[in-house]
Amino acid sequence: MAIINITLTDTFDDWRVKSNEHQNIVGIDIDANGNPTNLAAVIDGLGSTLVDMSNLNYTNIGDLTTLATTDKTDLVSAINEVDVLLTSRMDPIIAALALG
Repeated sequence: MAIINITLTDTFDDWRVKSNEHQNIVGIDIDANGNPTNLAAVIDGLGSTLVDMSNLNYTNIGDLTTLATTDKTDLVSAINEVDVLLTSRMDPIIAALALG
């Protein structure tokens, strides 16, 4: 889905056009009075999309319980653990090389 960016320099008409584009991308049908006619269907579709995206994240990220790190709460924590470990092991080597 494209990201529609409304900037502070946009005119009111630019804002209106971009908002209508967003409505069309999402797929909301509007009646003559400006009321959504298929909002329930759109919300149901978004729910399915969110589940699909969550499953895709799990597939792409992998099973956190199989990480070889102590901290398995999330990827950032695991990466930070590795960073701390590498830094603690590399600092003495870098210091020794600097002393020459």
